[in-house]
Amino acid sequence: LCDRVVMMTNGPAATIGEILSIDFARPRERTAMMNDPLYYQCLDHLVSFLTERAHLRTTPRIHDSSSLMGFTGRKVETPEDLEKLAAVNS
Repeated sequence: LCDRVVMMTNGPAATIGEILSIDFARPRERTAMMNDPLYYQCLDHLVSFLTERAHLRTTPRIHDSSSLMGFTGRKVETPEDLEKLAAVNS
């Protein structure tokens, strides 16, 4: 299972909309994760992005799973943020 999920905006000119860090301990077992409330917070965040915000063209945001409630991610602004995006796109 992944350490982050890169969510793309809609359409042929899609861009990175958000990056969500997945903070589950390793090794990851599906049954154990499904009993963790954080799993459902991550799932809700992903579904919300797909249904409500994927069509928006905004500055990409980086989220960690501890900040999911209220979608309080930070905008991609620093050189380190840009390096993370470049690594995802390569």
